[in-house]
Amino acid sequence: MIFGEDTSNSTQTIETEDDTLIVPGNGFIDGRDLEATEPITLKQINIWNNISRTRVICTLEHGTPVKLDEAEYIDEEQRWYLKVNANGCEGWVSEPFVSSQKHPAVGEIS
Repeated sequence: MIFGEDTSNSTQTIETEDDTLIVPGNGFIDGRDLEATEPITLKQINIWNNISRTRVICTLEHGTPVKLDEAEYIDEEQRWYLKVNANGCEGWVSEPFVSSQKHPAVGEIS
């Protein structure tokens, strides 16, 4: 990075096991758990105040369109955390709960 360079307009391409997300960009809350013995969909996904997940500040429903504002990779967990914003709810969620496309619920909805 060049000293004084403005990186506020830079984008990140996040490659996950199943998807590609562009940050900043748009996505959807994805409560599907396709790896469960019987696939299920979580109806509400917790949105946290920070990446350390110290406090749930709001929840968003499966399928909610969100703005993807920031992304941070946590080496210890080998996963991305995304700062999302929708319907007055702004905070952090781990990447398995975000998708680039809206998906229908699968299996039991809990």
